Amino acid sequence: MKKNGSKCLIYTEAKSKADQGGIKHKNVKRKSVVAYQNTENQARCVVNLFELYASHCPPFPRKADALYLRPLKIPNGNIWYADQPIGRHSLANIVASICQEAGIGGYRTNHSLRASAATRMYDAGVDEQLICEVTGHRSNAVRNYKRTNEKQKRKINSVIQGRTDSENDDSGKFKISKSDGNLSITLNISMK
Repeated sequence: MKKNGSKCLIYTEAKSKADQGGIKHKNVKRKSVVAYQNTENQARCVVNLFELYASHCPPFPRKADALYLRPLKIPNGNIWYADQPIGRHSLANIVASICQEAGIGGYRTNHSLRASAATRMYDAGVDEQLICEVTGHRSNAVRNYKRTNEKQKRKINSVIQGRTDSENDDSGKFKISKSDGNLSITLNISMK
């Protein structure tokens, strides 16, 4: 699909675990998330990866009304997946299996993806309301995914010690100032 001239995928939630029905939830709109094509890094583009997956699925109409289909033991030409949903237990363990194969240690679940995405968005300074739209949170529970990082800890330390951000900021900022007819140029370069 195209939206504003860009190729994208749109996920619209059919039913939410948080939607218990009744008057309280009658005006709650279904979560809808848009994933735009990544033209800078095609190998990591969700839209391209989905199109590749869909090209190897059985054609429509299908008996299986599921996104995740069971892989065939032996691909049948261009068709790599059966017209049958992947098993519930296989789907529940998919992230753990991928992480184990990639040599990533620790306890990982499918929910780890949601938590990691929310944490990365917080770290990038994305507004909390937008994070909630993407993750589907309707309460402040999304704040559980906020994690402090080294840069934030350094900034707190600067505030406590009465230093200005420019004295402690090593993010590579460039600043020009003029006072009493003198021109001052400051360039902070990170040496990490």
